[in-house]
Amino acid sequence: MFNRLSIRYKLLVLLGASLGVGLLISSGVALYTTFVAEQQASLRTLRQVTAVTSENMRAALAFRDSHSAQKILHSLQADPHIQYAVALDERGSVLAQY
Repeated sequence: MFNRLSIRYKLLVLLGASLGVGLLISSGVALYTTFVAEQQASLRTLRQVTAVTSENMRAALAFRDSHSAQKILHSLQADPHIQYAVALDERGSVLAQY
């Protein structure tokens, strides 16, 4: 079937196929770089949240104040991506959890 076509149509098919492959490769690269960038941004945001939370949690941990620790962890509900958080004292027992 392909042998019966003229050279013009063969070149058009070859051009279309090469454009399709190029588009497929560039789309894959764009999707991958977007995924990696979003992943890094999410991790950076999570590190910032944990840094602020741990700084706020110092006094509650120092005095073993579970009520204050619970209030600090409860503020994490503002971020819907955080599903679970726990504060442990120096002995490893649970002081508060969200």
